[in-house]
Amino acid sequence: MSKQTVMGIYEAFGRGDLAGVLDALADDVEWDMPGTVPFCGLRQGRAAVQQFFVELMGAVKIEMFEVDAVIGDGERVVVLGRERCTAMQTGRSYQQHWAHAYSLRGGKVVAVRLHEDTQAQAAAFNPAG
Repeated sequence: MSKQTVMGIYEAFGRGDLAGVLDALADDVEWDMPGTVPFCGLRQGRAAVQQFFVELMGAVKIEMFEVDAVIGDGERVVVLGRERCTAMQTGRSYQQHWAHAYSLRGGKVVAVRLHEDTQAQAAAFNPAG
């Protein structure tokens, strides 16, 4: 069931269904994406995660986003994937492989840690080139 919950998040994201993403999250979810680009940081609660997606979609054009593997079940699920994006403020693209780690409780996501290529992101967002 946990893999299905997590995969439902990616399916909703792919459809542009933010409400579907948020429905899978616990009210007090902790969403953490380390890095230096505008949408990075620690978010607490569904409203803060919603703001993450607003900032993300305002900052990048996602050109390719693919899930390669879903590992685990029960209360821990890791999703491996890759993407290609363009930073809107600079017009520079970046590609990256990523790992997203989920913790679940009672069928809801309670914590997410997004492990991404922060160096590639920072280079794409750097106005100095």
